[in-house]
Amino acid sequence: MSGEDDILVPEIGFALDPEQPAPEVFQRLMQSVAETERFAAFADRVASLMDVAVSHASGLLRAIDQAGKWEPGPLDWIQLFHLEGGPKVANAIVGFIRLEPGTVFPPHEHLGEERVLILQGGYQDEDGTVYKSGDLVVGAAGDSHFFTALEGADLIYLVVVQEGVKIGDQVIRAGDPRL
Repeated sequence: MSGEDDILVPEIGFALDPEQPAPEVFQRLMQSVAETERFAAFADRVASLMDVAVSHASGLLRAIDQAGKWEPGPLDWIQLFHLEGGPKVANAIVGFIRLEPGTVFPPHEHLGEERVLILQGGYQDEDGTVYKSGDLVVGAAGDSHFFTALEGADLIYLVVVQEGVKIGDQVIRAGDPRL
C-alpha cells in the first residue's frame, strides 16, 4: 500500500453521514463502559492491600464482571475469584469473594490478620455492625465471627487473610487446593 492510500483510508469515515444508534444499542454500550470501570475508584486501595502495582489492581477490578473469572468456593454458596498478591501477602489467602444477598457466612476464625475491602453491597456482622461499599474491615488473628450479606446487590469484597481461616473443622490456607 502506498503512502497516498494510507492517507485516504481514514477520510472514508468522514465522508459518511453520521447516524444515531438505536436507544437500546446506545444504552447497552454505555452500560458496558460503566461496568468495566465501575470499581476504578478502589484501584489504589486494592493495590496497597494486595501489594501489587495500581495498574495490575485496575485490571483485576475490571475483570470482576467476567463470569469466567469466578469459581465455586470451598462452601457451595461462595464464589471465588482467585488472586495472587505481592511479597507482603505471600502467606495470605487473597481473592475477591461474591455472596448473594441474604447469605450467611458461617462462624469462622481468622488464623492471622484479615483485611476486607467491600467493593459492592454490604454485610451485617453478628454484633449488628453494618459494613458497606468502601468500608475496610480489619480483623485480628484469633477473631471469630459470622455475618450476613445485606439485601440488594451481591456482596463483592476483596479479602486478604494472613495464615488462613478456620471454618468449622476445616482449616484453609493459601495454596489450599479447595480454593
